[in-house]
Amino acid sequence: KRLDLQVVLPQTFSLEEFLNLKRHYASLGIYSKGSLKVWKQFLTVSDFNNVETYLDAGFDGAMIDLDKIIEIIIGVDSDSFLSGPRLDWIQSVEKFFKETGFNKLIKNHKQVLITGKSIGSEELLNYFIKSGVWGIAVRENVIDSLREHVSFLEKKFSGMTGQ
Repeated sequence: KRLDLQVVLPQTFSLEEFLNLKRHYASLGIYSKGSLKVWKQFLTVSDFNNVETYLDAGFDGAMIDLDKIIEIIIGVDSDSFLSGPRLDWIQSVEKFFKETGFNKLIKNHKQVLITGKSIGSEELLNYFIKSGVWGIAVRENVIDSLREHVSFLEKKFSGMTGQ
């Protein structure tokens, strides 16, 4: 039986640390080959600013902790963000992802998984689905509205593409 496995490496803070971690995991037999894929966590602004360097270093997918990014760029935790997401906060988050290496991940065909409570924001959910993310890790309180929301976007996109 073929084992399809995606492994998310622990957080690193520099290219050198990332490469050392990849080498360590490779010495244990964990490296990108066949159905085994290695993912990088994107948890800091620096990760996005250096995305081209990380792309050159090699990884198969990116896991983005949206809550951590929001806390860094806006300065509020996910509960505060969700309890009253202001338009300027949402615009700041979208601007961050548009102006950093996020689009390079998508253009380089990397699978992108978004995690965190903040994906419960309908505006951000729309943004990431339209951007082409591979997956979204949702909390239980979001599941009820997610199916309806995705169905709406599917209809909207199929109308745009004529399908």
